[in-house]
Amino acid sequence: MKRPNILIIEDEEDIRLLYKTILNRNFDLNILEANSIHKAKELLATDVPSYVLLDLCLPDGSGCDIIPLLKSFNSEVKILVITAFGHCTETKQAEDLGAFGLLEKPFKTIAFIAELEKMLK
Repeated sequence: MKRPNILIIEDEEDIRLLYKTILNRNFDLNILEANSIHKAKELLATDVPSYVLLDLCLPDGSGCDIIPLLKSFNSEVKILVITAFGHCTETKQAEDLGAFGLLEKPFKTIAFIAELEKMLK
């Protein structure tokens, strides 16, 4: 059986590495990664994710900008927004666009795993 795709959209390489390490240790998922909205759009041409870890502050725009596109490829996609700006207007916008949840940086690994477990149910 094919493993579900999870797409990490995060511009900071060390944070993507942290996410991948935690995911690989705790879950059986096919991990895709993008450091920008542009790269995420390129990936969507060949791989459709079931799950997304989404940073809101990306070099080429707001993570909110890609949520409608992600939903158009998979209306059931679950998107976990992970941001250092948990109280900005974009977090509300992400929820309104259909994001599954929100996790504020910095976070404890146990909190990250708990959010992932909720998302993967």
